Amino acid sequence: MKKRGKILFWGSAFLLLLNFASTIYLNITVPNPEWDWSRIDTSKVSFPDKFLWGAATSAYQIEGGLYNNNWYLWERTPQRFGVPRIARDEKCGLAANHYELYKEDVKLMAEFGLNAYRFSIEWSRIEPREGEFDQKAIEHYRDLIRRLKAAKIEPMITLHHFTDPIWFVDLGGWEKEQNLAYWMRYARRMFQEFQSEVTYWSTFNEFNLVPVSGWLEGGFPPGKTDFHLFATVSKHMLMGHVQTYLEFKKLSRTKKHQVGAILAILEARPYNRWFILDWLAAYYEERIWMQAMIEFFATGRYHVKLPFRDSFTYTDTDGIRAMDFFGINYYTRTAVVFNFFSPTFYYRIQLPGFPKTDMGWAIYPEGLYFAVKRYASLGVPIIITESGVADATDTIRARFIQQHLYVLSEILRAGYDVRGFYYWSLLDNFEWLEGFEKRFGLFEVDYKTFKRTLREGSKEYQKIIRQFPGRGGS
Repeated sequence: MKKRGKILFWGSAFLLLLNFASTIYLNITVPNPEWDWSRIDTSKVSFPDKFLWGAATSAYQIEGGLYNNNWYLWERTPQRFGVPRIARDEKCGLAANHYELYKEDVKLMAEFGLNAYRFSIEWSRIEPREGEFDQKAIEHYRDLIRRLKAAKIEPMITLHHFTDPIWFVDLGGWEKEQNLAYWMRYARRMFQEFQSEVTYWSTFNEFNLVPVSGWLEGGFPPGKTDFHLFATVSKHMLMGHVQTYLEFKKLSRTKKHQVGAILAILEARPYNRWFILDWLAAYYEERIWMQAMIEFFATGRYHVKLPFRDSFTYTDTDGIRAMDFFGINYYTRTAVVFNFFSPTFYYRIQLPGFPKTDMGWAIYPEGLYFAVKRYASLGVPIIITESGVADATDTIRARFIQQHLYVLSEILRAGYDVRGFYYWSLLDNFEWLEGFEKRFGLFEVDYKTFKRTLREGSKEYQKIIRQFPGRGGS
């Protein structure tokens, strides 16, 4: 017993020493940089003559009248014990009624001073039944595009923003490789319809988040928590992106089309910087969330792994730099806590000591700088395709915009090739699981009358655009 006790004692001492030595090394080599905003004059900014000043939206969140996709079903499928999927059991319904009010919304963009607008085409509206394309819906988007162009606003189309047609889901959706043929048919048709008027295209919005949230963590449809399915869906979305990129390059008549890959960038840090397992959890969280996909575009190899559990590898050298620009959606950073019993080996919390948005997200503007610095190595131009704040009382929006645009100016001053910034969002919208309560819009929306009102805090963005009215366009 004494010998066993000594072994236990010295073994524990060794592990503590190993933890201490490892975390000292990591704290030195992976610092936690924070800027002293009390000493920074955010008015000292500069932007180039040619720059995309935009706002971004997604079809399901603002258009309204969409009853034929997986999110429509998700809203109406309760969790265990009848708990609703969406906060307050809200339904998207008419959303911001943008489908009917798009002409007014284009005028608001022009009056605001935007020269770019990123929006998504709703696949389930375009192809409500397998193989049947709705020409009336196609003409609606064509009119939107032409009104944007007439207002000197550069359109960027996103082909997929979280939603899938019900018929596609019924066929197995992204879990089955053969279903990529349906995706390619839709993507090809959209490019054929709009390539003469739209230069900027993106395939999937945040196609790192979709597999994680839908197939690993289970918060988004289809609500599964299966590592192999998560990795399989990630593979199929990567395949869909690469095939779309190559196809558009082949079909492009002008050879000037820009096709981008957009990912949600979420820097992970250990919650306890003196606990090695939190460091390990942060490493795996970043790999699963974004790093494995980004490495795929650098090396052609996608590899994800959960320690003591599963691993998955997919290789396609056509994926190397299969993009004309890299779209960064940046909002916050997160802290990670080790949890062996979680499906992902960890769980996320927000770092204490930072101001928070209405989403509970830490405001960390300098993280945008570090994200661009980290991924400039991809060797393609970068566009900030989303960044914004949920702020229903409009008390922190102005400061949020000032700080993030100051960071953007510093990024450009450092020589990084960033071509544009799109604020999320143009309008208040249906914020997925959070429903209507979280207010991101430059314009407030009264959901009873659908009246749009420019927020005071949004005028900070307008002021910078007027000071540096960069030309959009190709």
